[in-house]
Amino acid sequence: MNTRLYGLSDLTAAEETGVLKLRRQPYLNLTGRNIIFGIADTGIDYTHPVFRYGDGRSRILAIWDQTAEATDDVDVPFGRLYLQEQINEALESENPLELVPVTDENGHGTFMAGLAAGNEVEEENFTGIAPDADILVVKLRQAEDCLKQFWYISEDTPAFAEEDLIAAIDFMIAFAIGRNQEMVLYFGVSSSQGDHNGRGDFTGYLNLISLQPGRAVVLPAGNEGNAAHHFSSRSYEGVVYQDVEVRISGVREGLYIEFWADAPDLYGIGFISPTGEVVEKLPTRTDLRETLSFVFEQTIIYVIYERVEPTTGATLIRIRMENPTDGIWKLRVFQEETYGGRFDLWMPITPFIQGEAVFLKPDPETTVTEPGNSEENMTIGAYDMNTEGIYLDSSRGFTRNGRVKPDLAAPGVNVRGPIRGGLYTQRSGTSVAAALSAGIALLMMEYNPDYTGVQIKNYLIRGAKRDARNYPNTEFGWGKIDIYETFLDMRETNRI
Repeated sequence: MNTRLYGLSDLTAAEETGVLKLRRQPYLNLTGRNIIFGIADTGIDYTHPVFRYGDGRSRILAIWDQTAEATDDVDVPFGRLYLQEQINEALESENPLELVPVTDENGHGTFMAGLAAGNEVEEENFTGIAPDADILVVKLRQAEDCLKQFWYISEDTPAFAEEDLIAAIDFMIAFAIGRNQEMVLYFGVSSSQGDHNGRGDFTGYLNLISLQPGRAVVLPAGNEGNAAHHFSSRSYEGVVYQDVEVRISGVREGLYIEFWADAPDLYGIGFISPTGEVVEKLPTRTDLRETLSFVFEQTIIYVIYERVEPTTGATLIRIRMENPTDGIWKLRVFQEETYGGRFDLWMPITPFIQGEAVFLKPDPETTVTEPGNSEENMTIGAYDMNTEGIYLDSSRGFTRNGRVKPDLAAPGVNVRGPIRGGLYTQRSGTSVAAALSAGIALLMMEYNPDYTGVQIKNYLIRGAKRDARNYPNTEFGWGKIDIYETFLDMRETNRI
């Protein structure tokens, strides 16, 4: 199976990112007016006051609920579409969910939409970054059970198929075109599958969007920086093989690992179980599909070897370990025909692993998740406003081919935002940082609706706050996002 699955990245944050300072400039008056914030996530609590005008009407233009039972609606390929008129009718009723039964059981989508585009609520000491932006929501449906089973993901873990993400983006783009409005796209989901160079059909599609005037895409870097789920090494002259040690404990069902290496280097793979059983080097055929069993283990290993992966041209080895025995496994990497290139192995993102699985000699770098490695889009890491240090779990760059990712960092530790039921809570992670940054992109788009996402990204890079660290670096990219400093930089460069 080639379908990738993706899972889930206050006033203090607004002050930290320069938003409140910008609001104090009366002539700019940027609040996201007439710009669409498009979010594909776990849904939204549309009844929350943070998404409603003062008279009670909704600021949400539409909600496509991919999880709903299919209707004859020609505007969406499956699920059900609720337009603003229907949402307002529901809000006026005694039981809104009877008319528009859209919920957000997880709360992730509600929180992120609130950070980017929620109302300013003085009594709660909260403001979204772009409180006058229009909001467009896609509630993503869960991946089918057969896909979750193939990748060993538990039924109750949020995971979304790439095809449904693409359908959500297609819908939001078409919706914005129909209204002749500019839009910033955000989704706080990520995957460790892929070559971590940002190559592939999905990332290519997102790149094209960010090159269009009036369109921008903002993505989280992921939360894999401290997970010990990445291993990297190089080939060395005279070395026959290298052992990659993996410690496994209590992993239910199975573990999936991807091995990537760029052409022309060629590698073989073998295994040593915790009890010492050895699987010798498998042949490096393009069409290799091997099922391995062990005498003293109940583990079964499935290996799919792609000598030239279609979308990247790299060597890809997919390793599925079913019922892995607890202990230390060795993946023996044989140098077949190598020229000093690197090879990398990645496990799934942390929520996808049932139990504990780590590399004993992990590499915290090159852990930015897909599609965050896409070149043109804005990828955001997270830092702690109190310590000014990087958020421990924030994924680190660079890409495998050395491009700078993440592009920038934003506050992402204990940030306050809305959850269902009209309440507020705190969350941490790069999805939080990216949601704040998406709000800033909305303000930039309002300032100049002809900006492309690439222009917005690079204006923000120019205005980023940089301290004594060397830049760019693998944690903060080009620095900490600050829209006020960006406008100061624009003023200086525009001065005649």
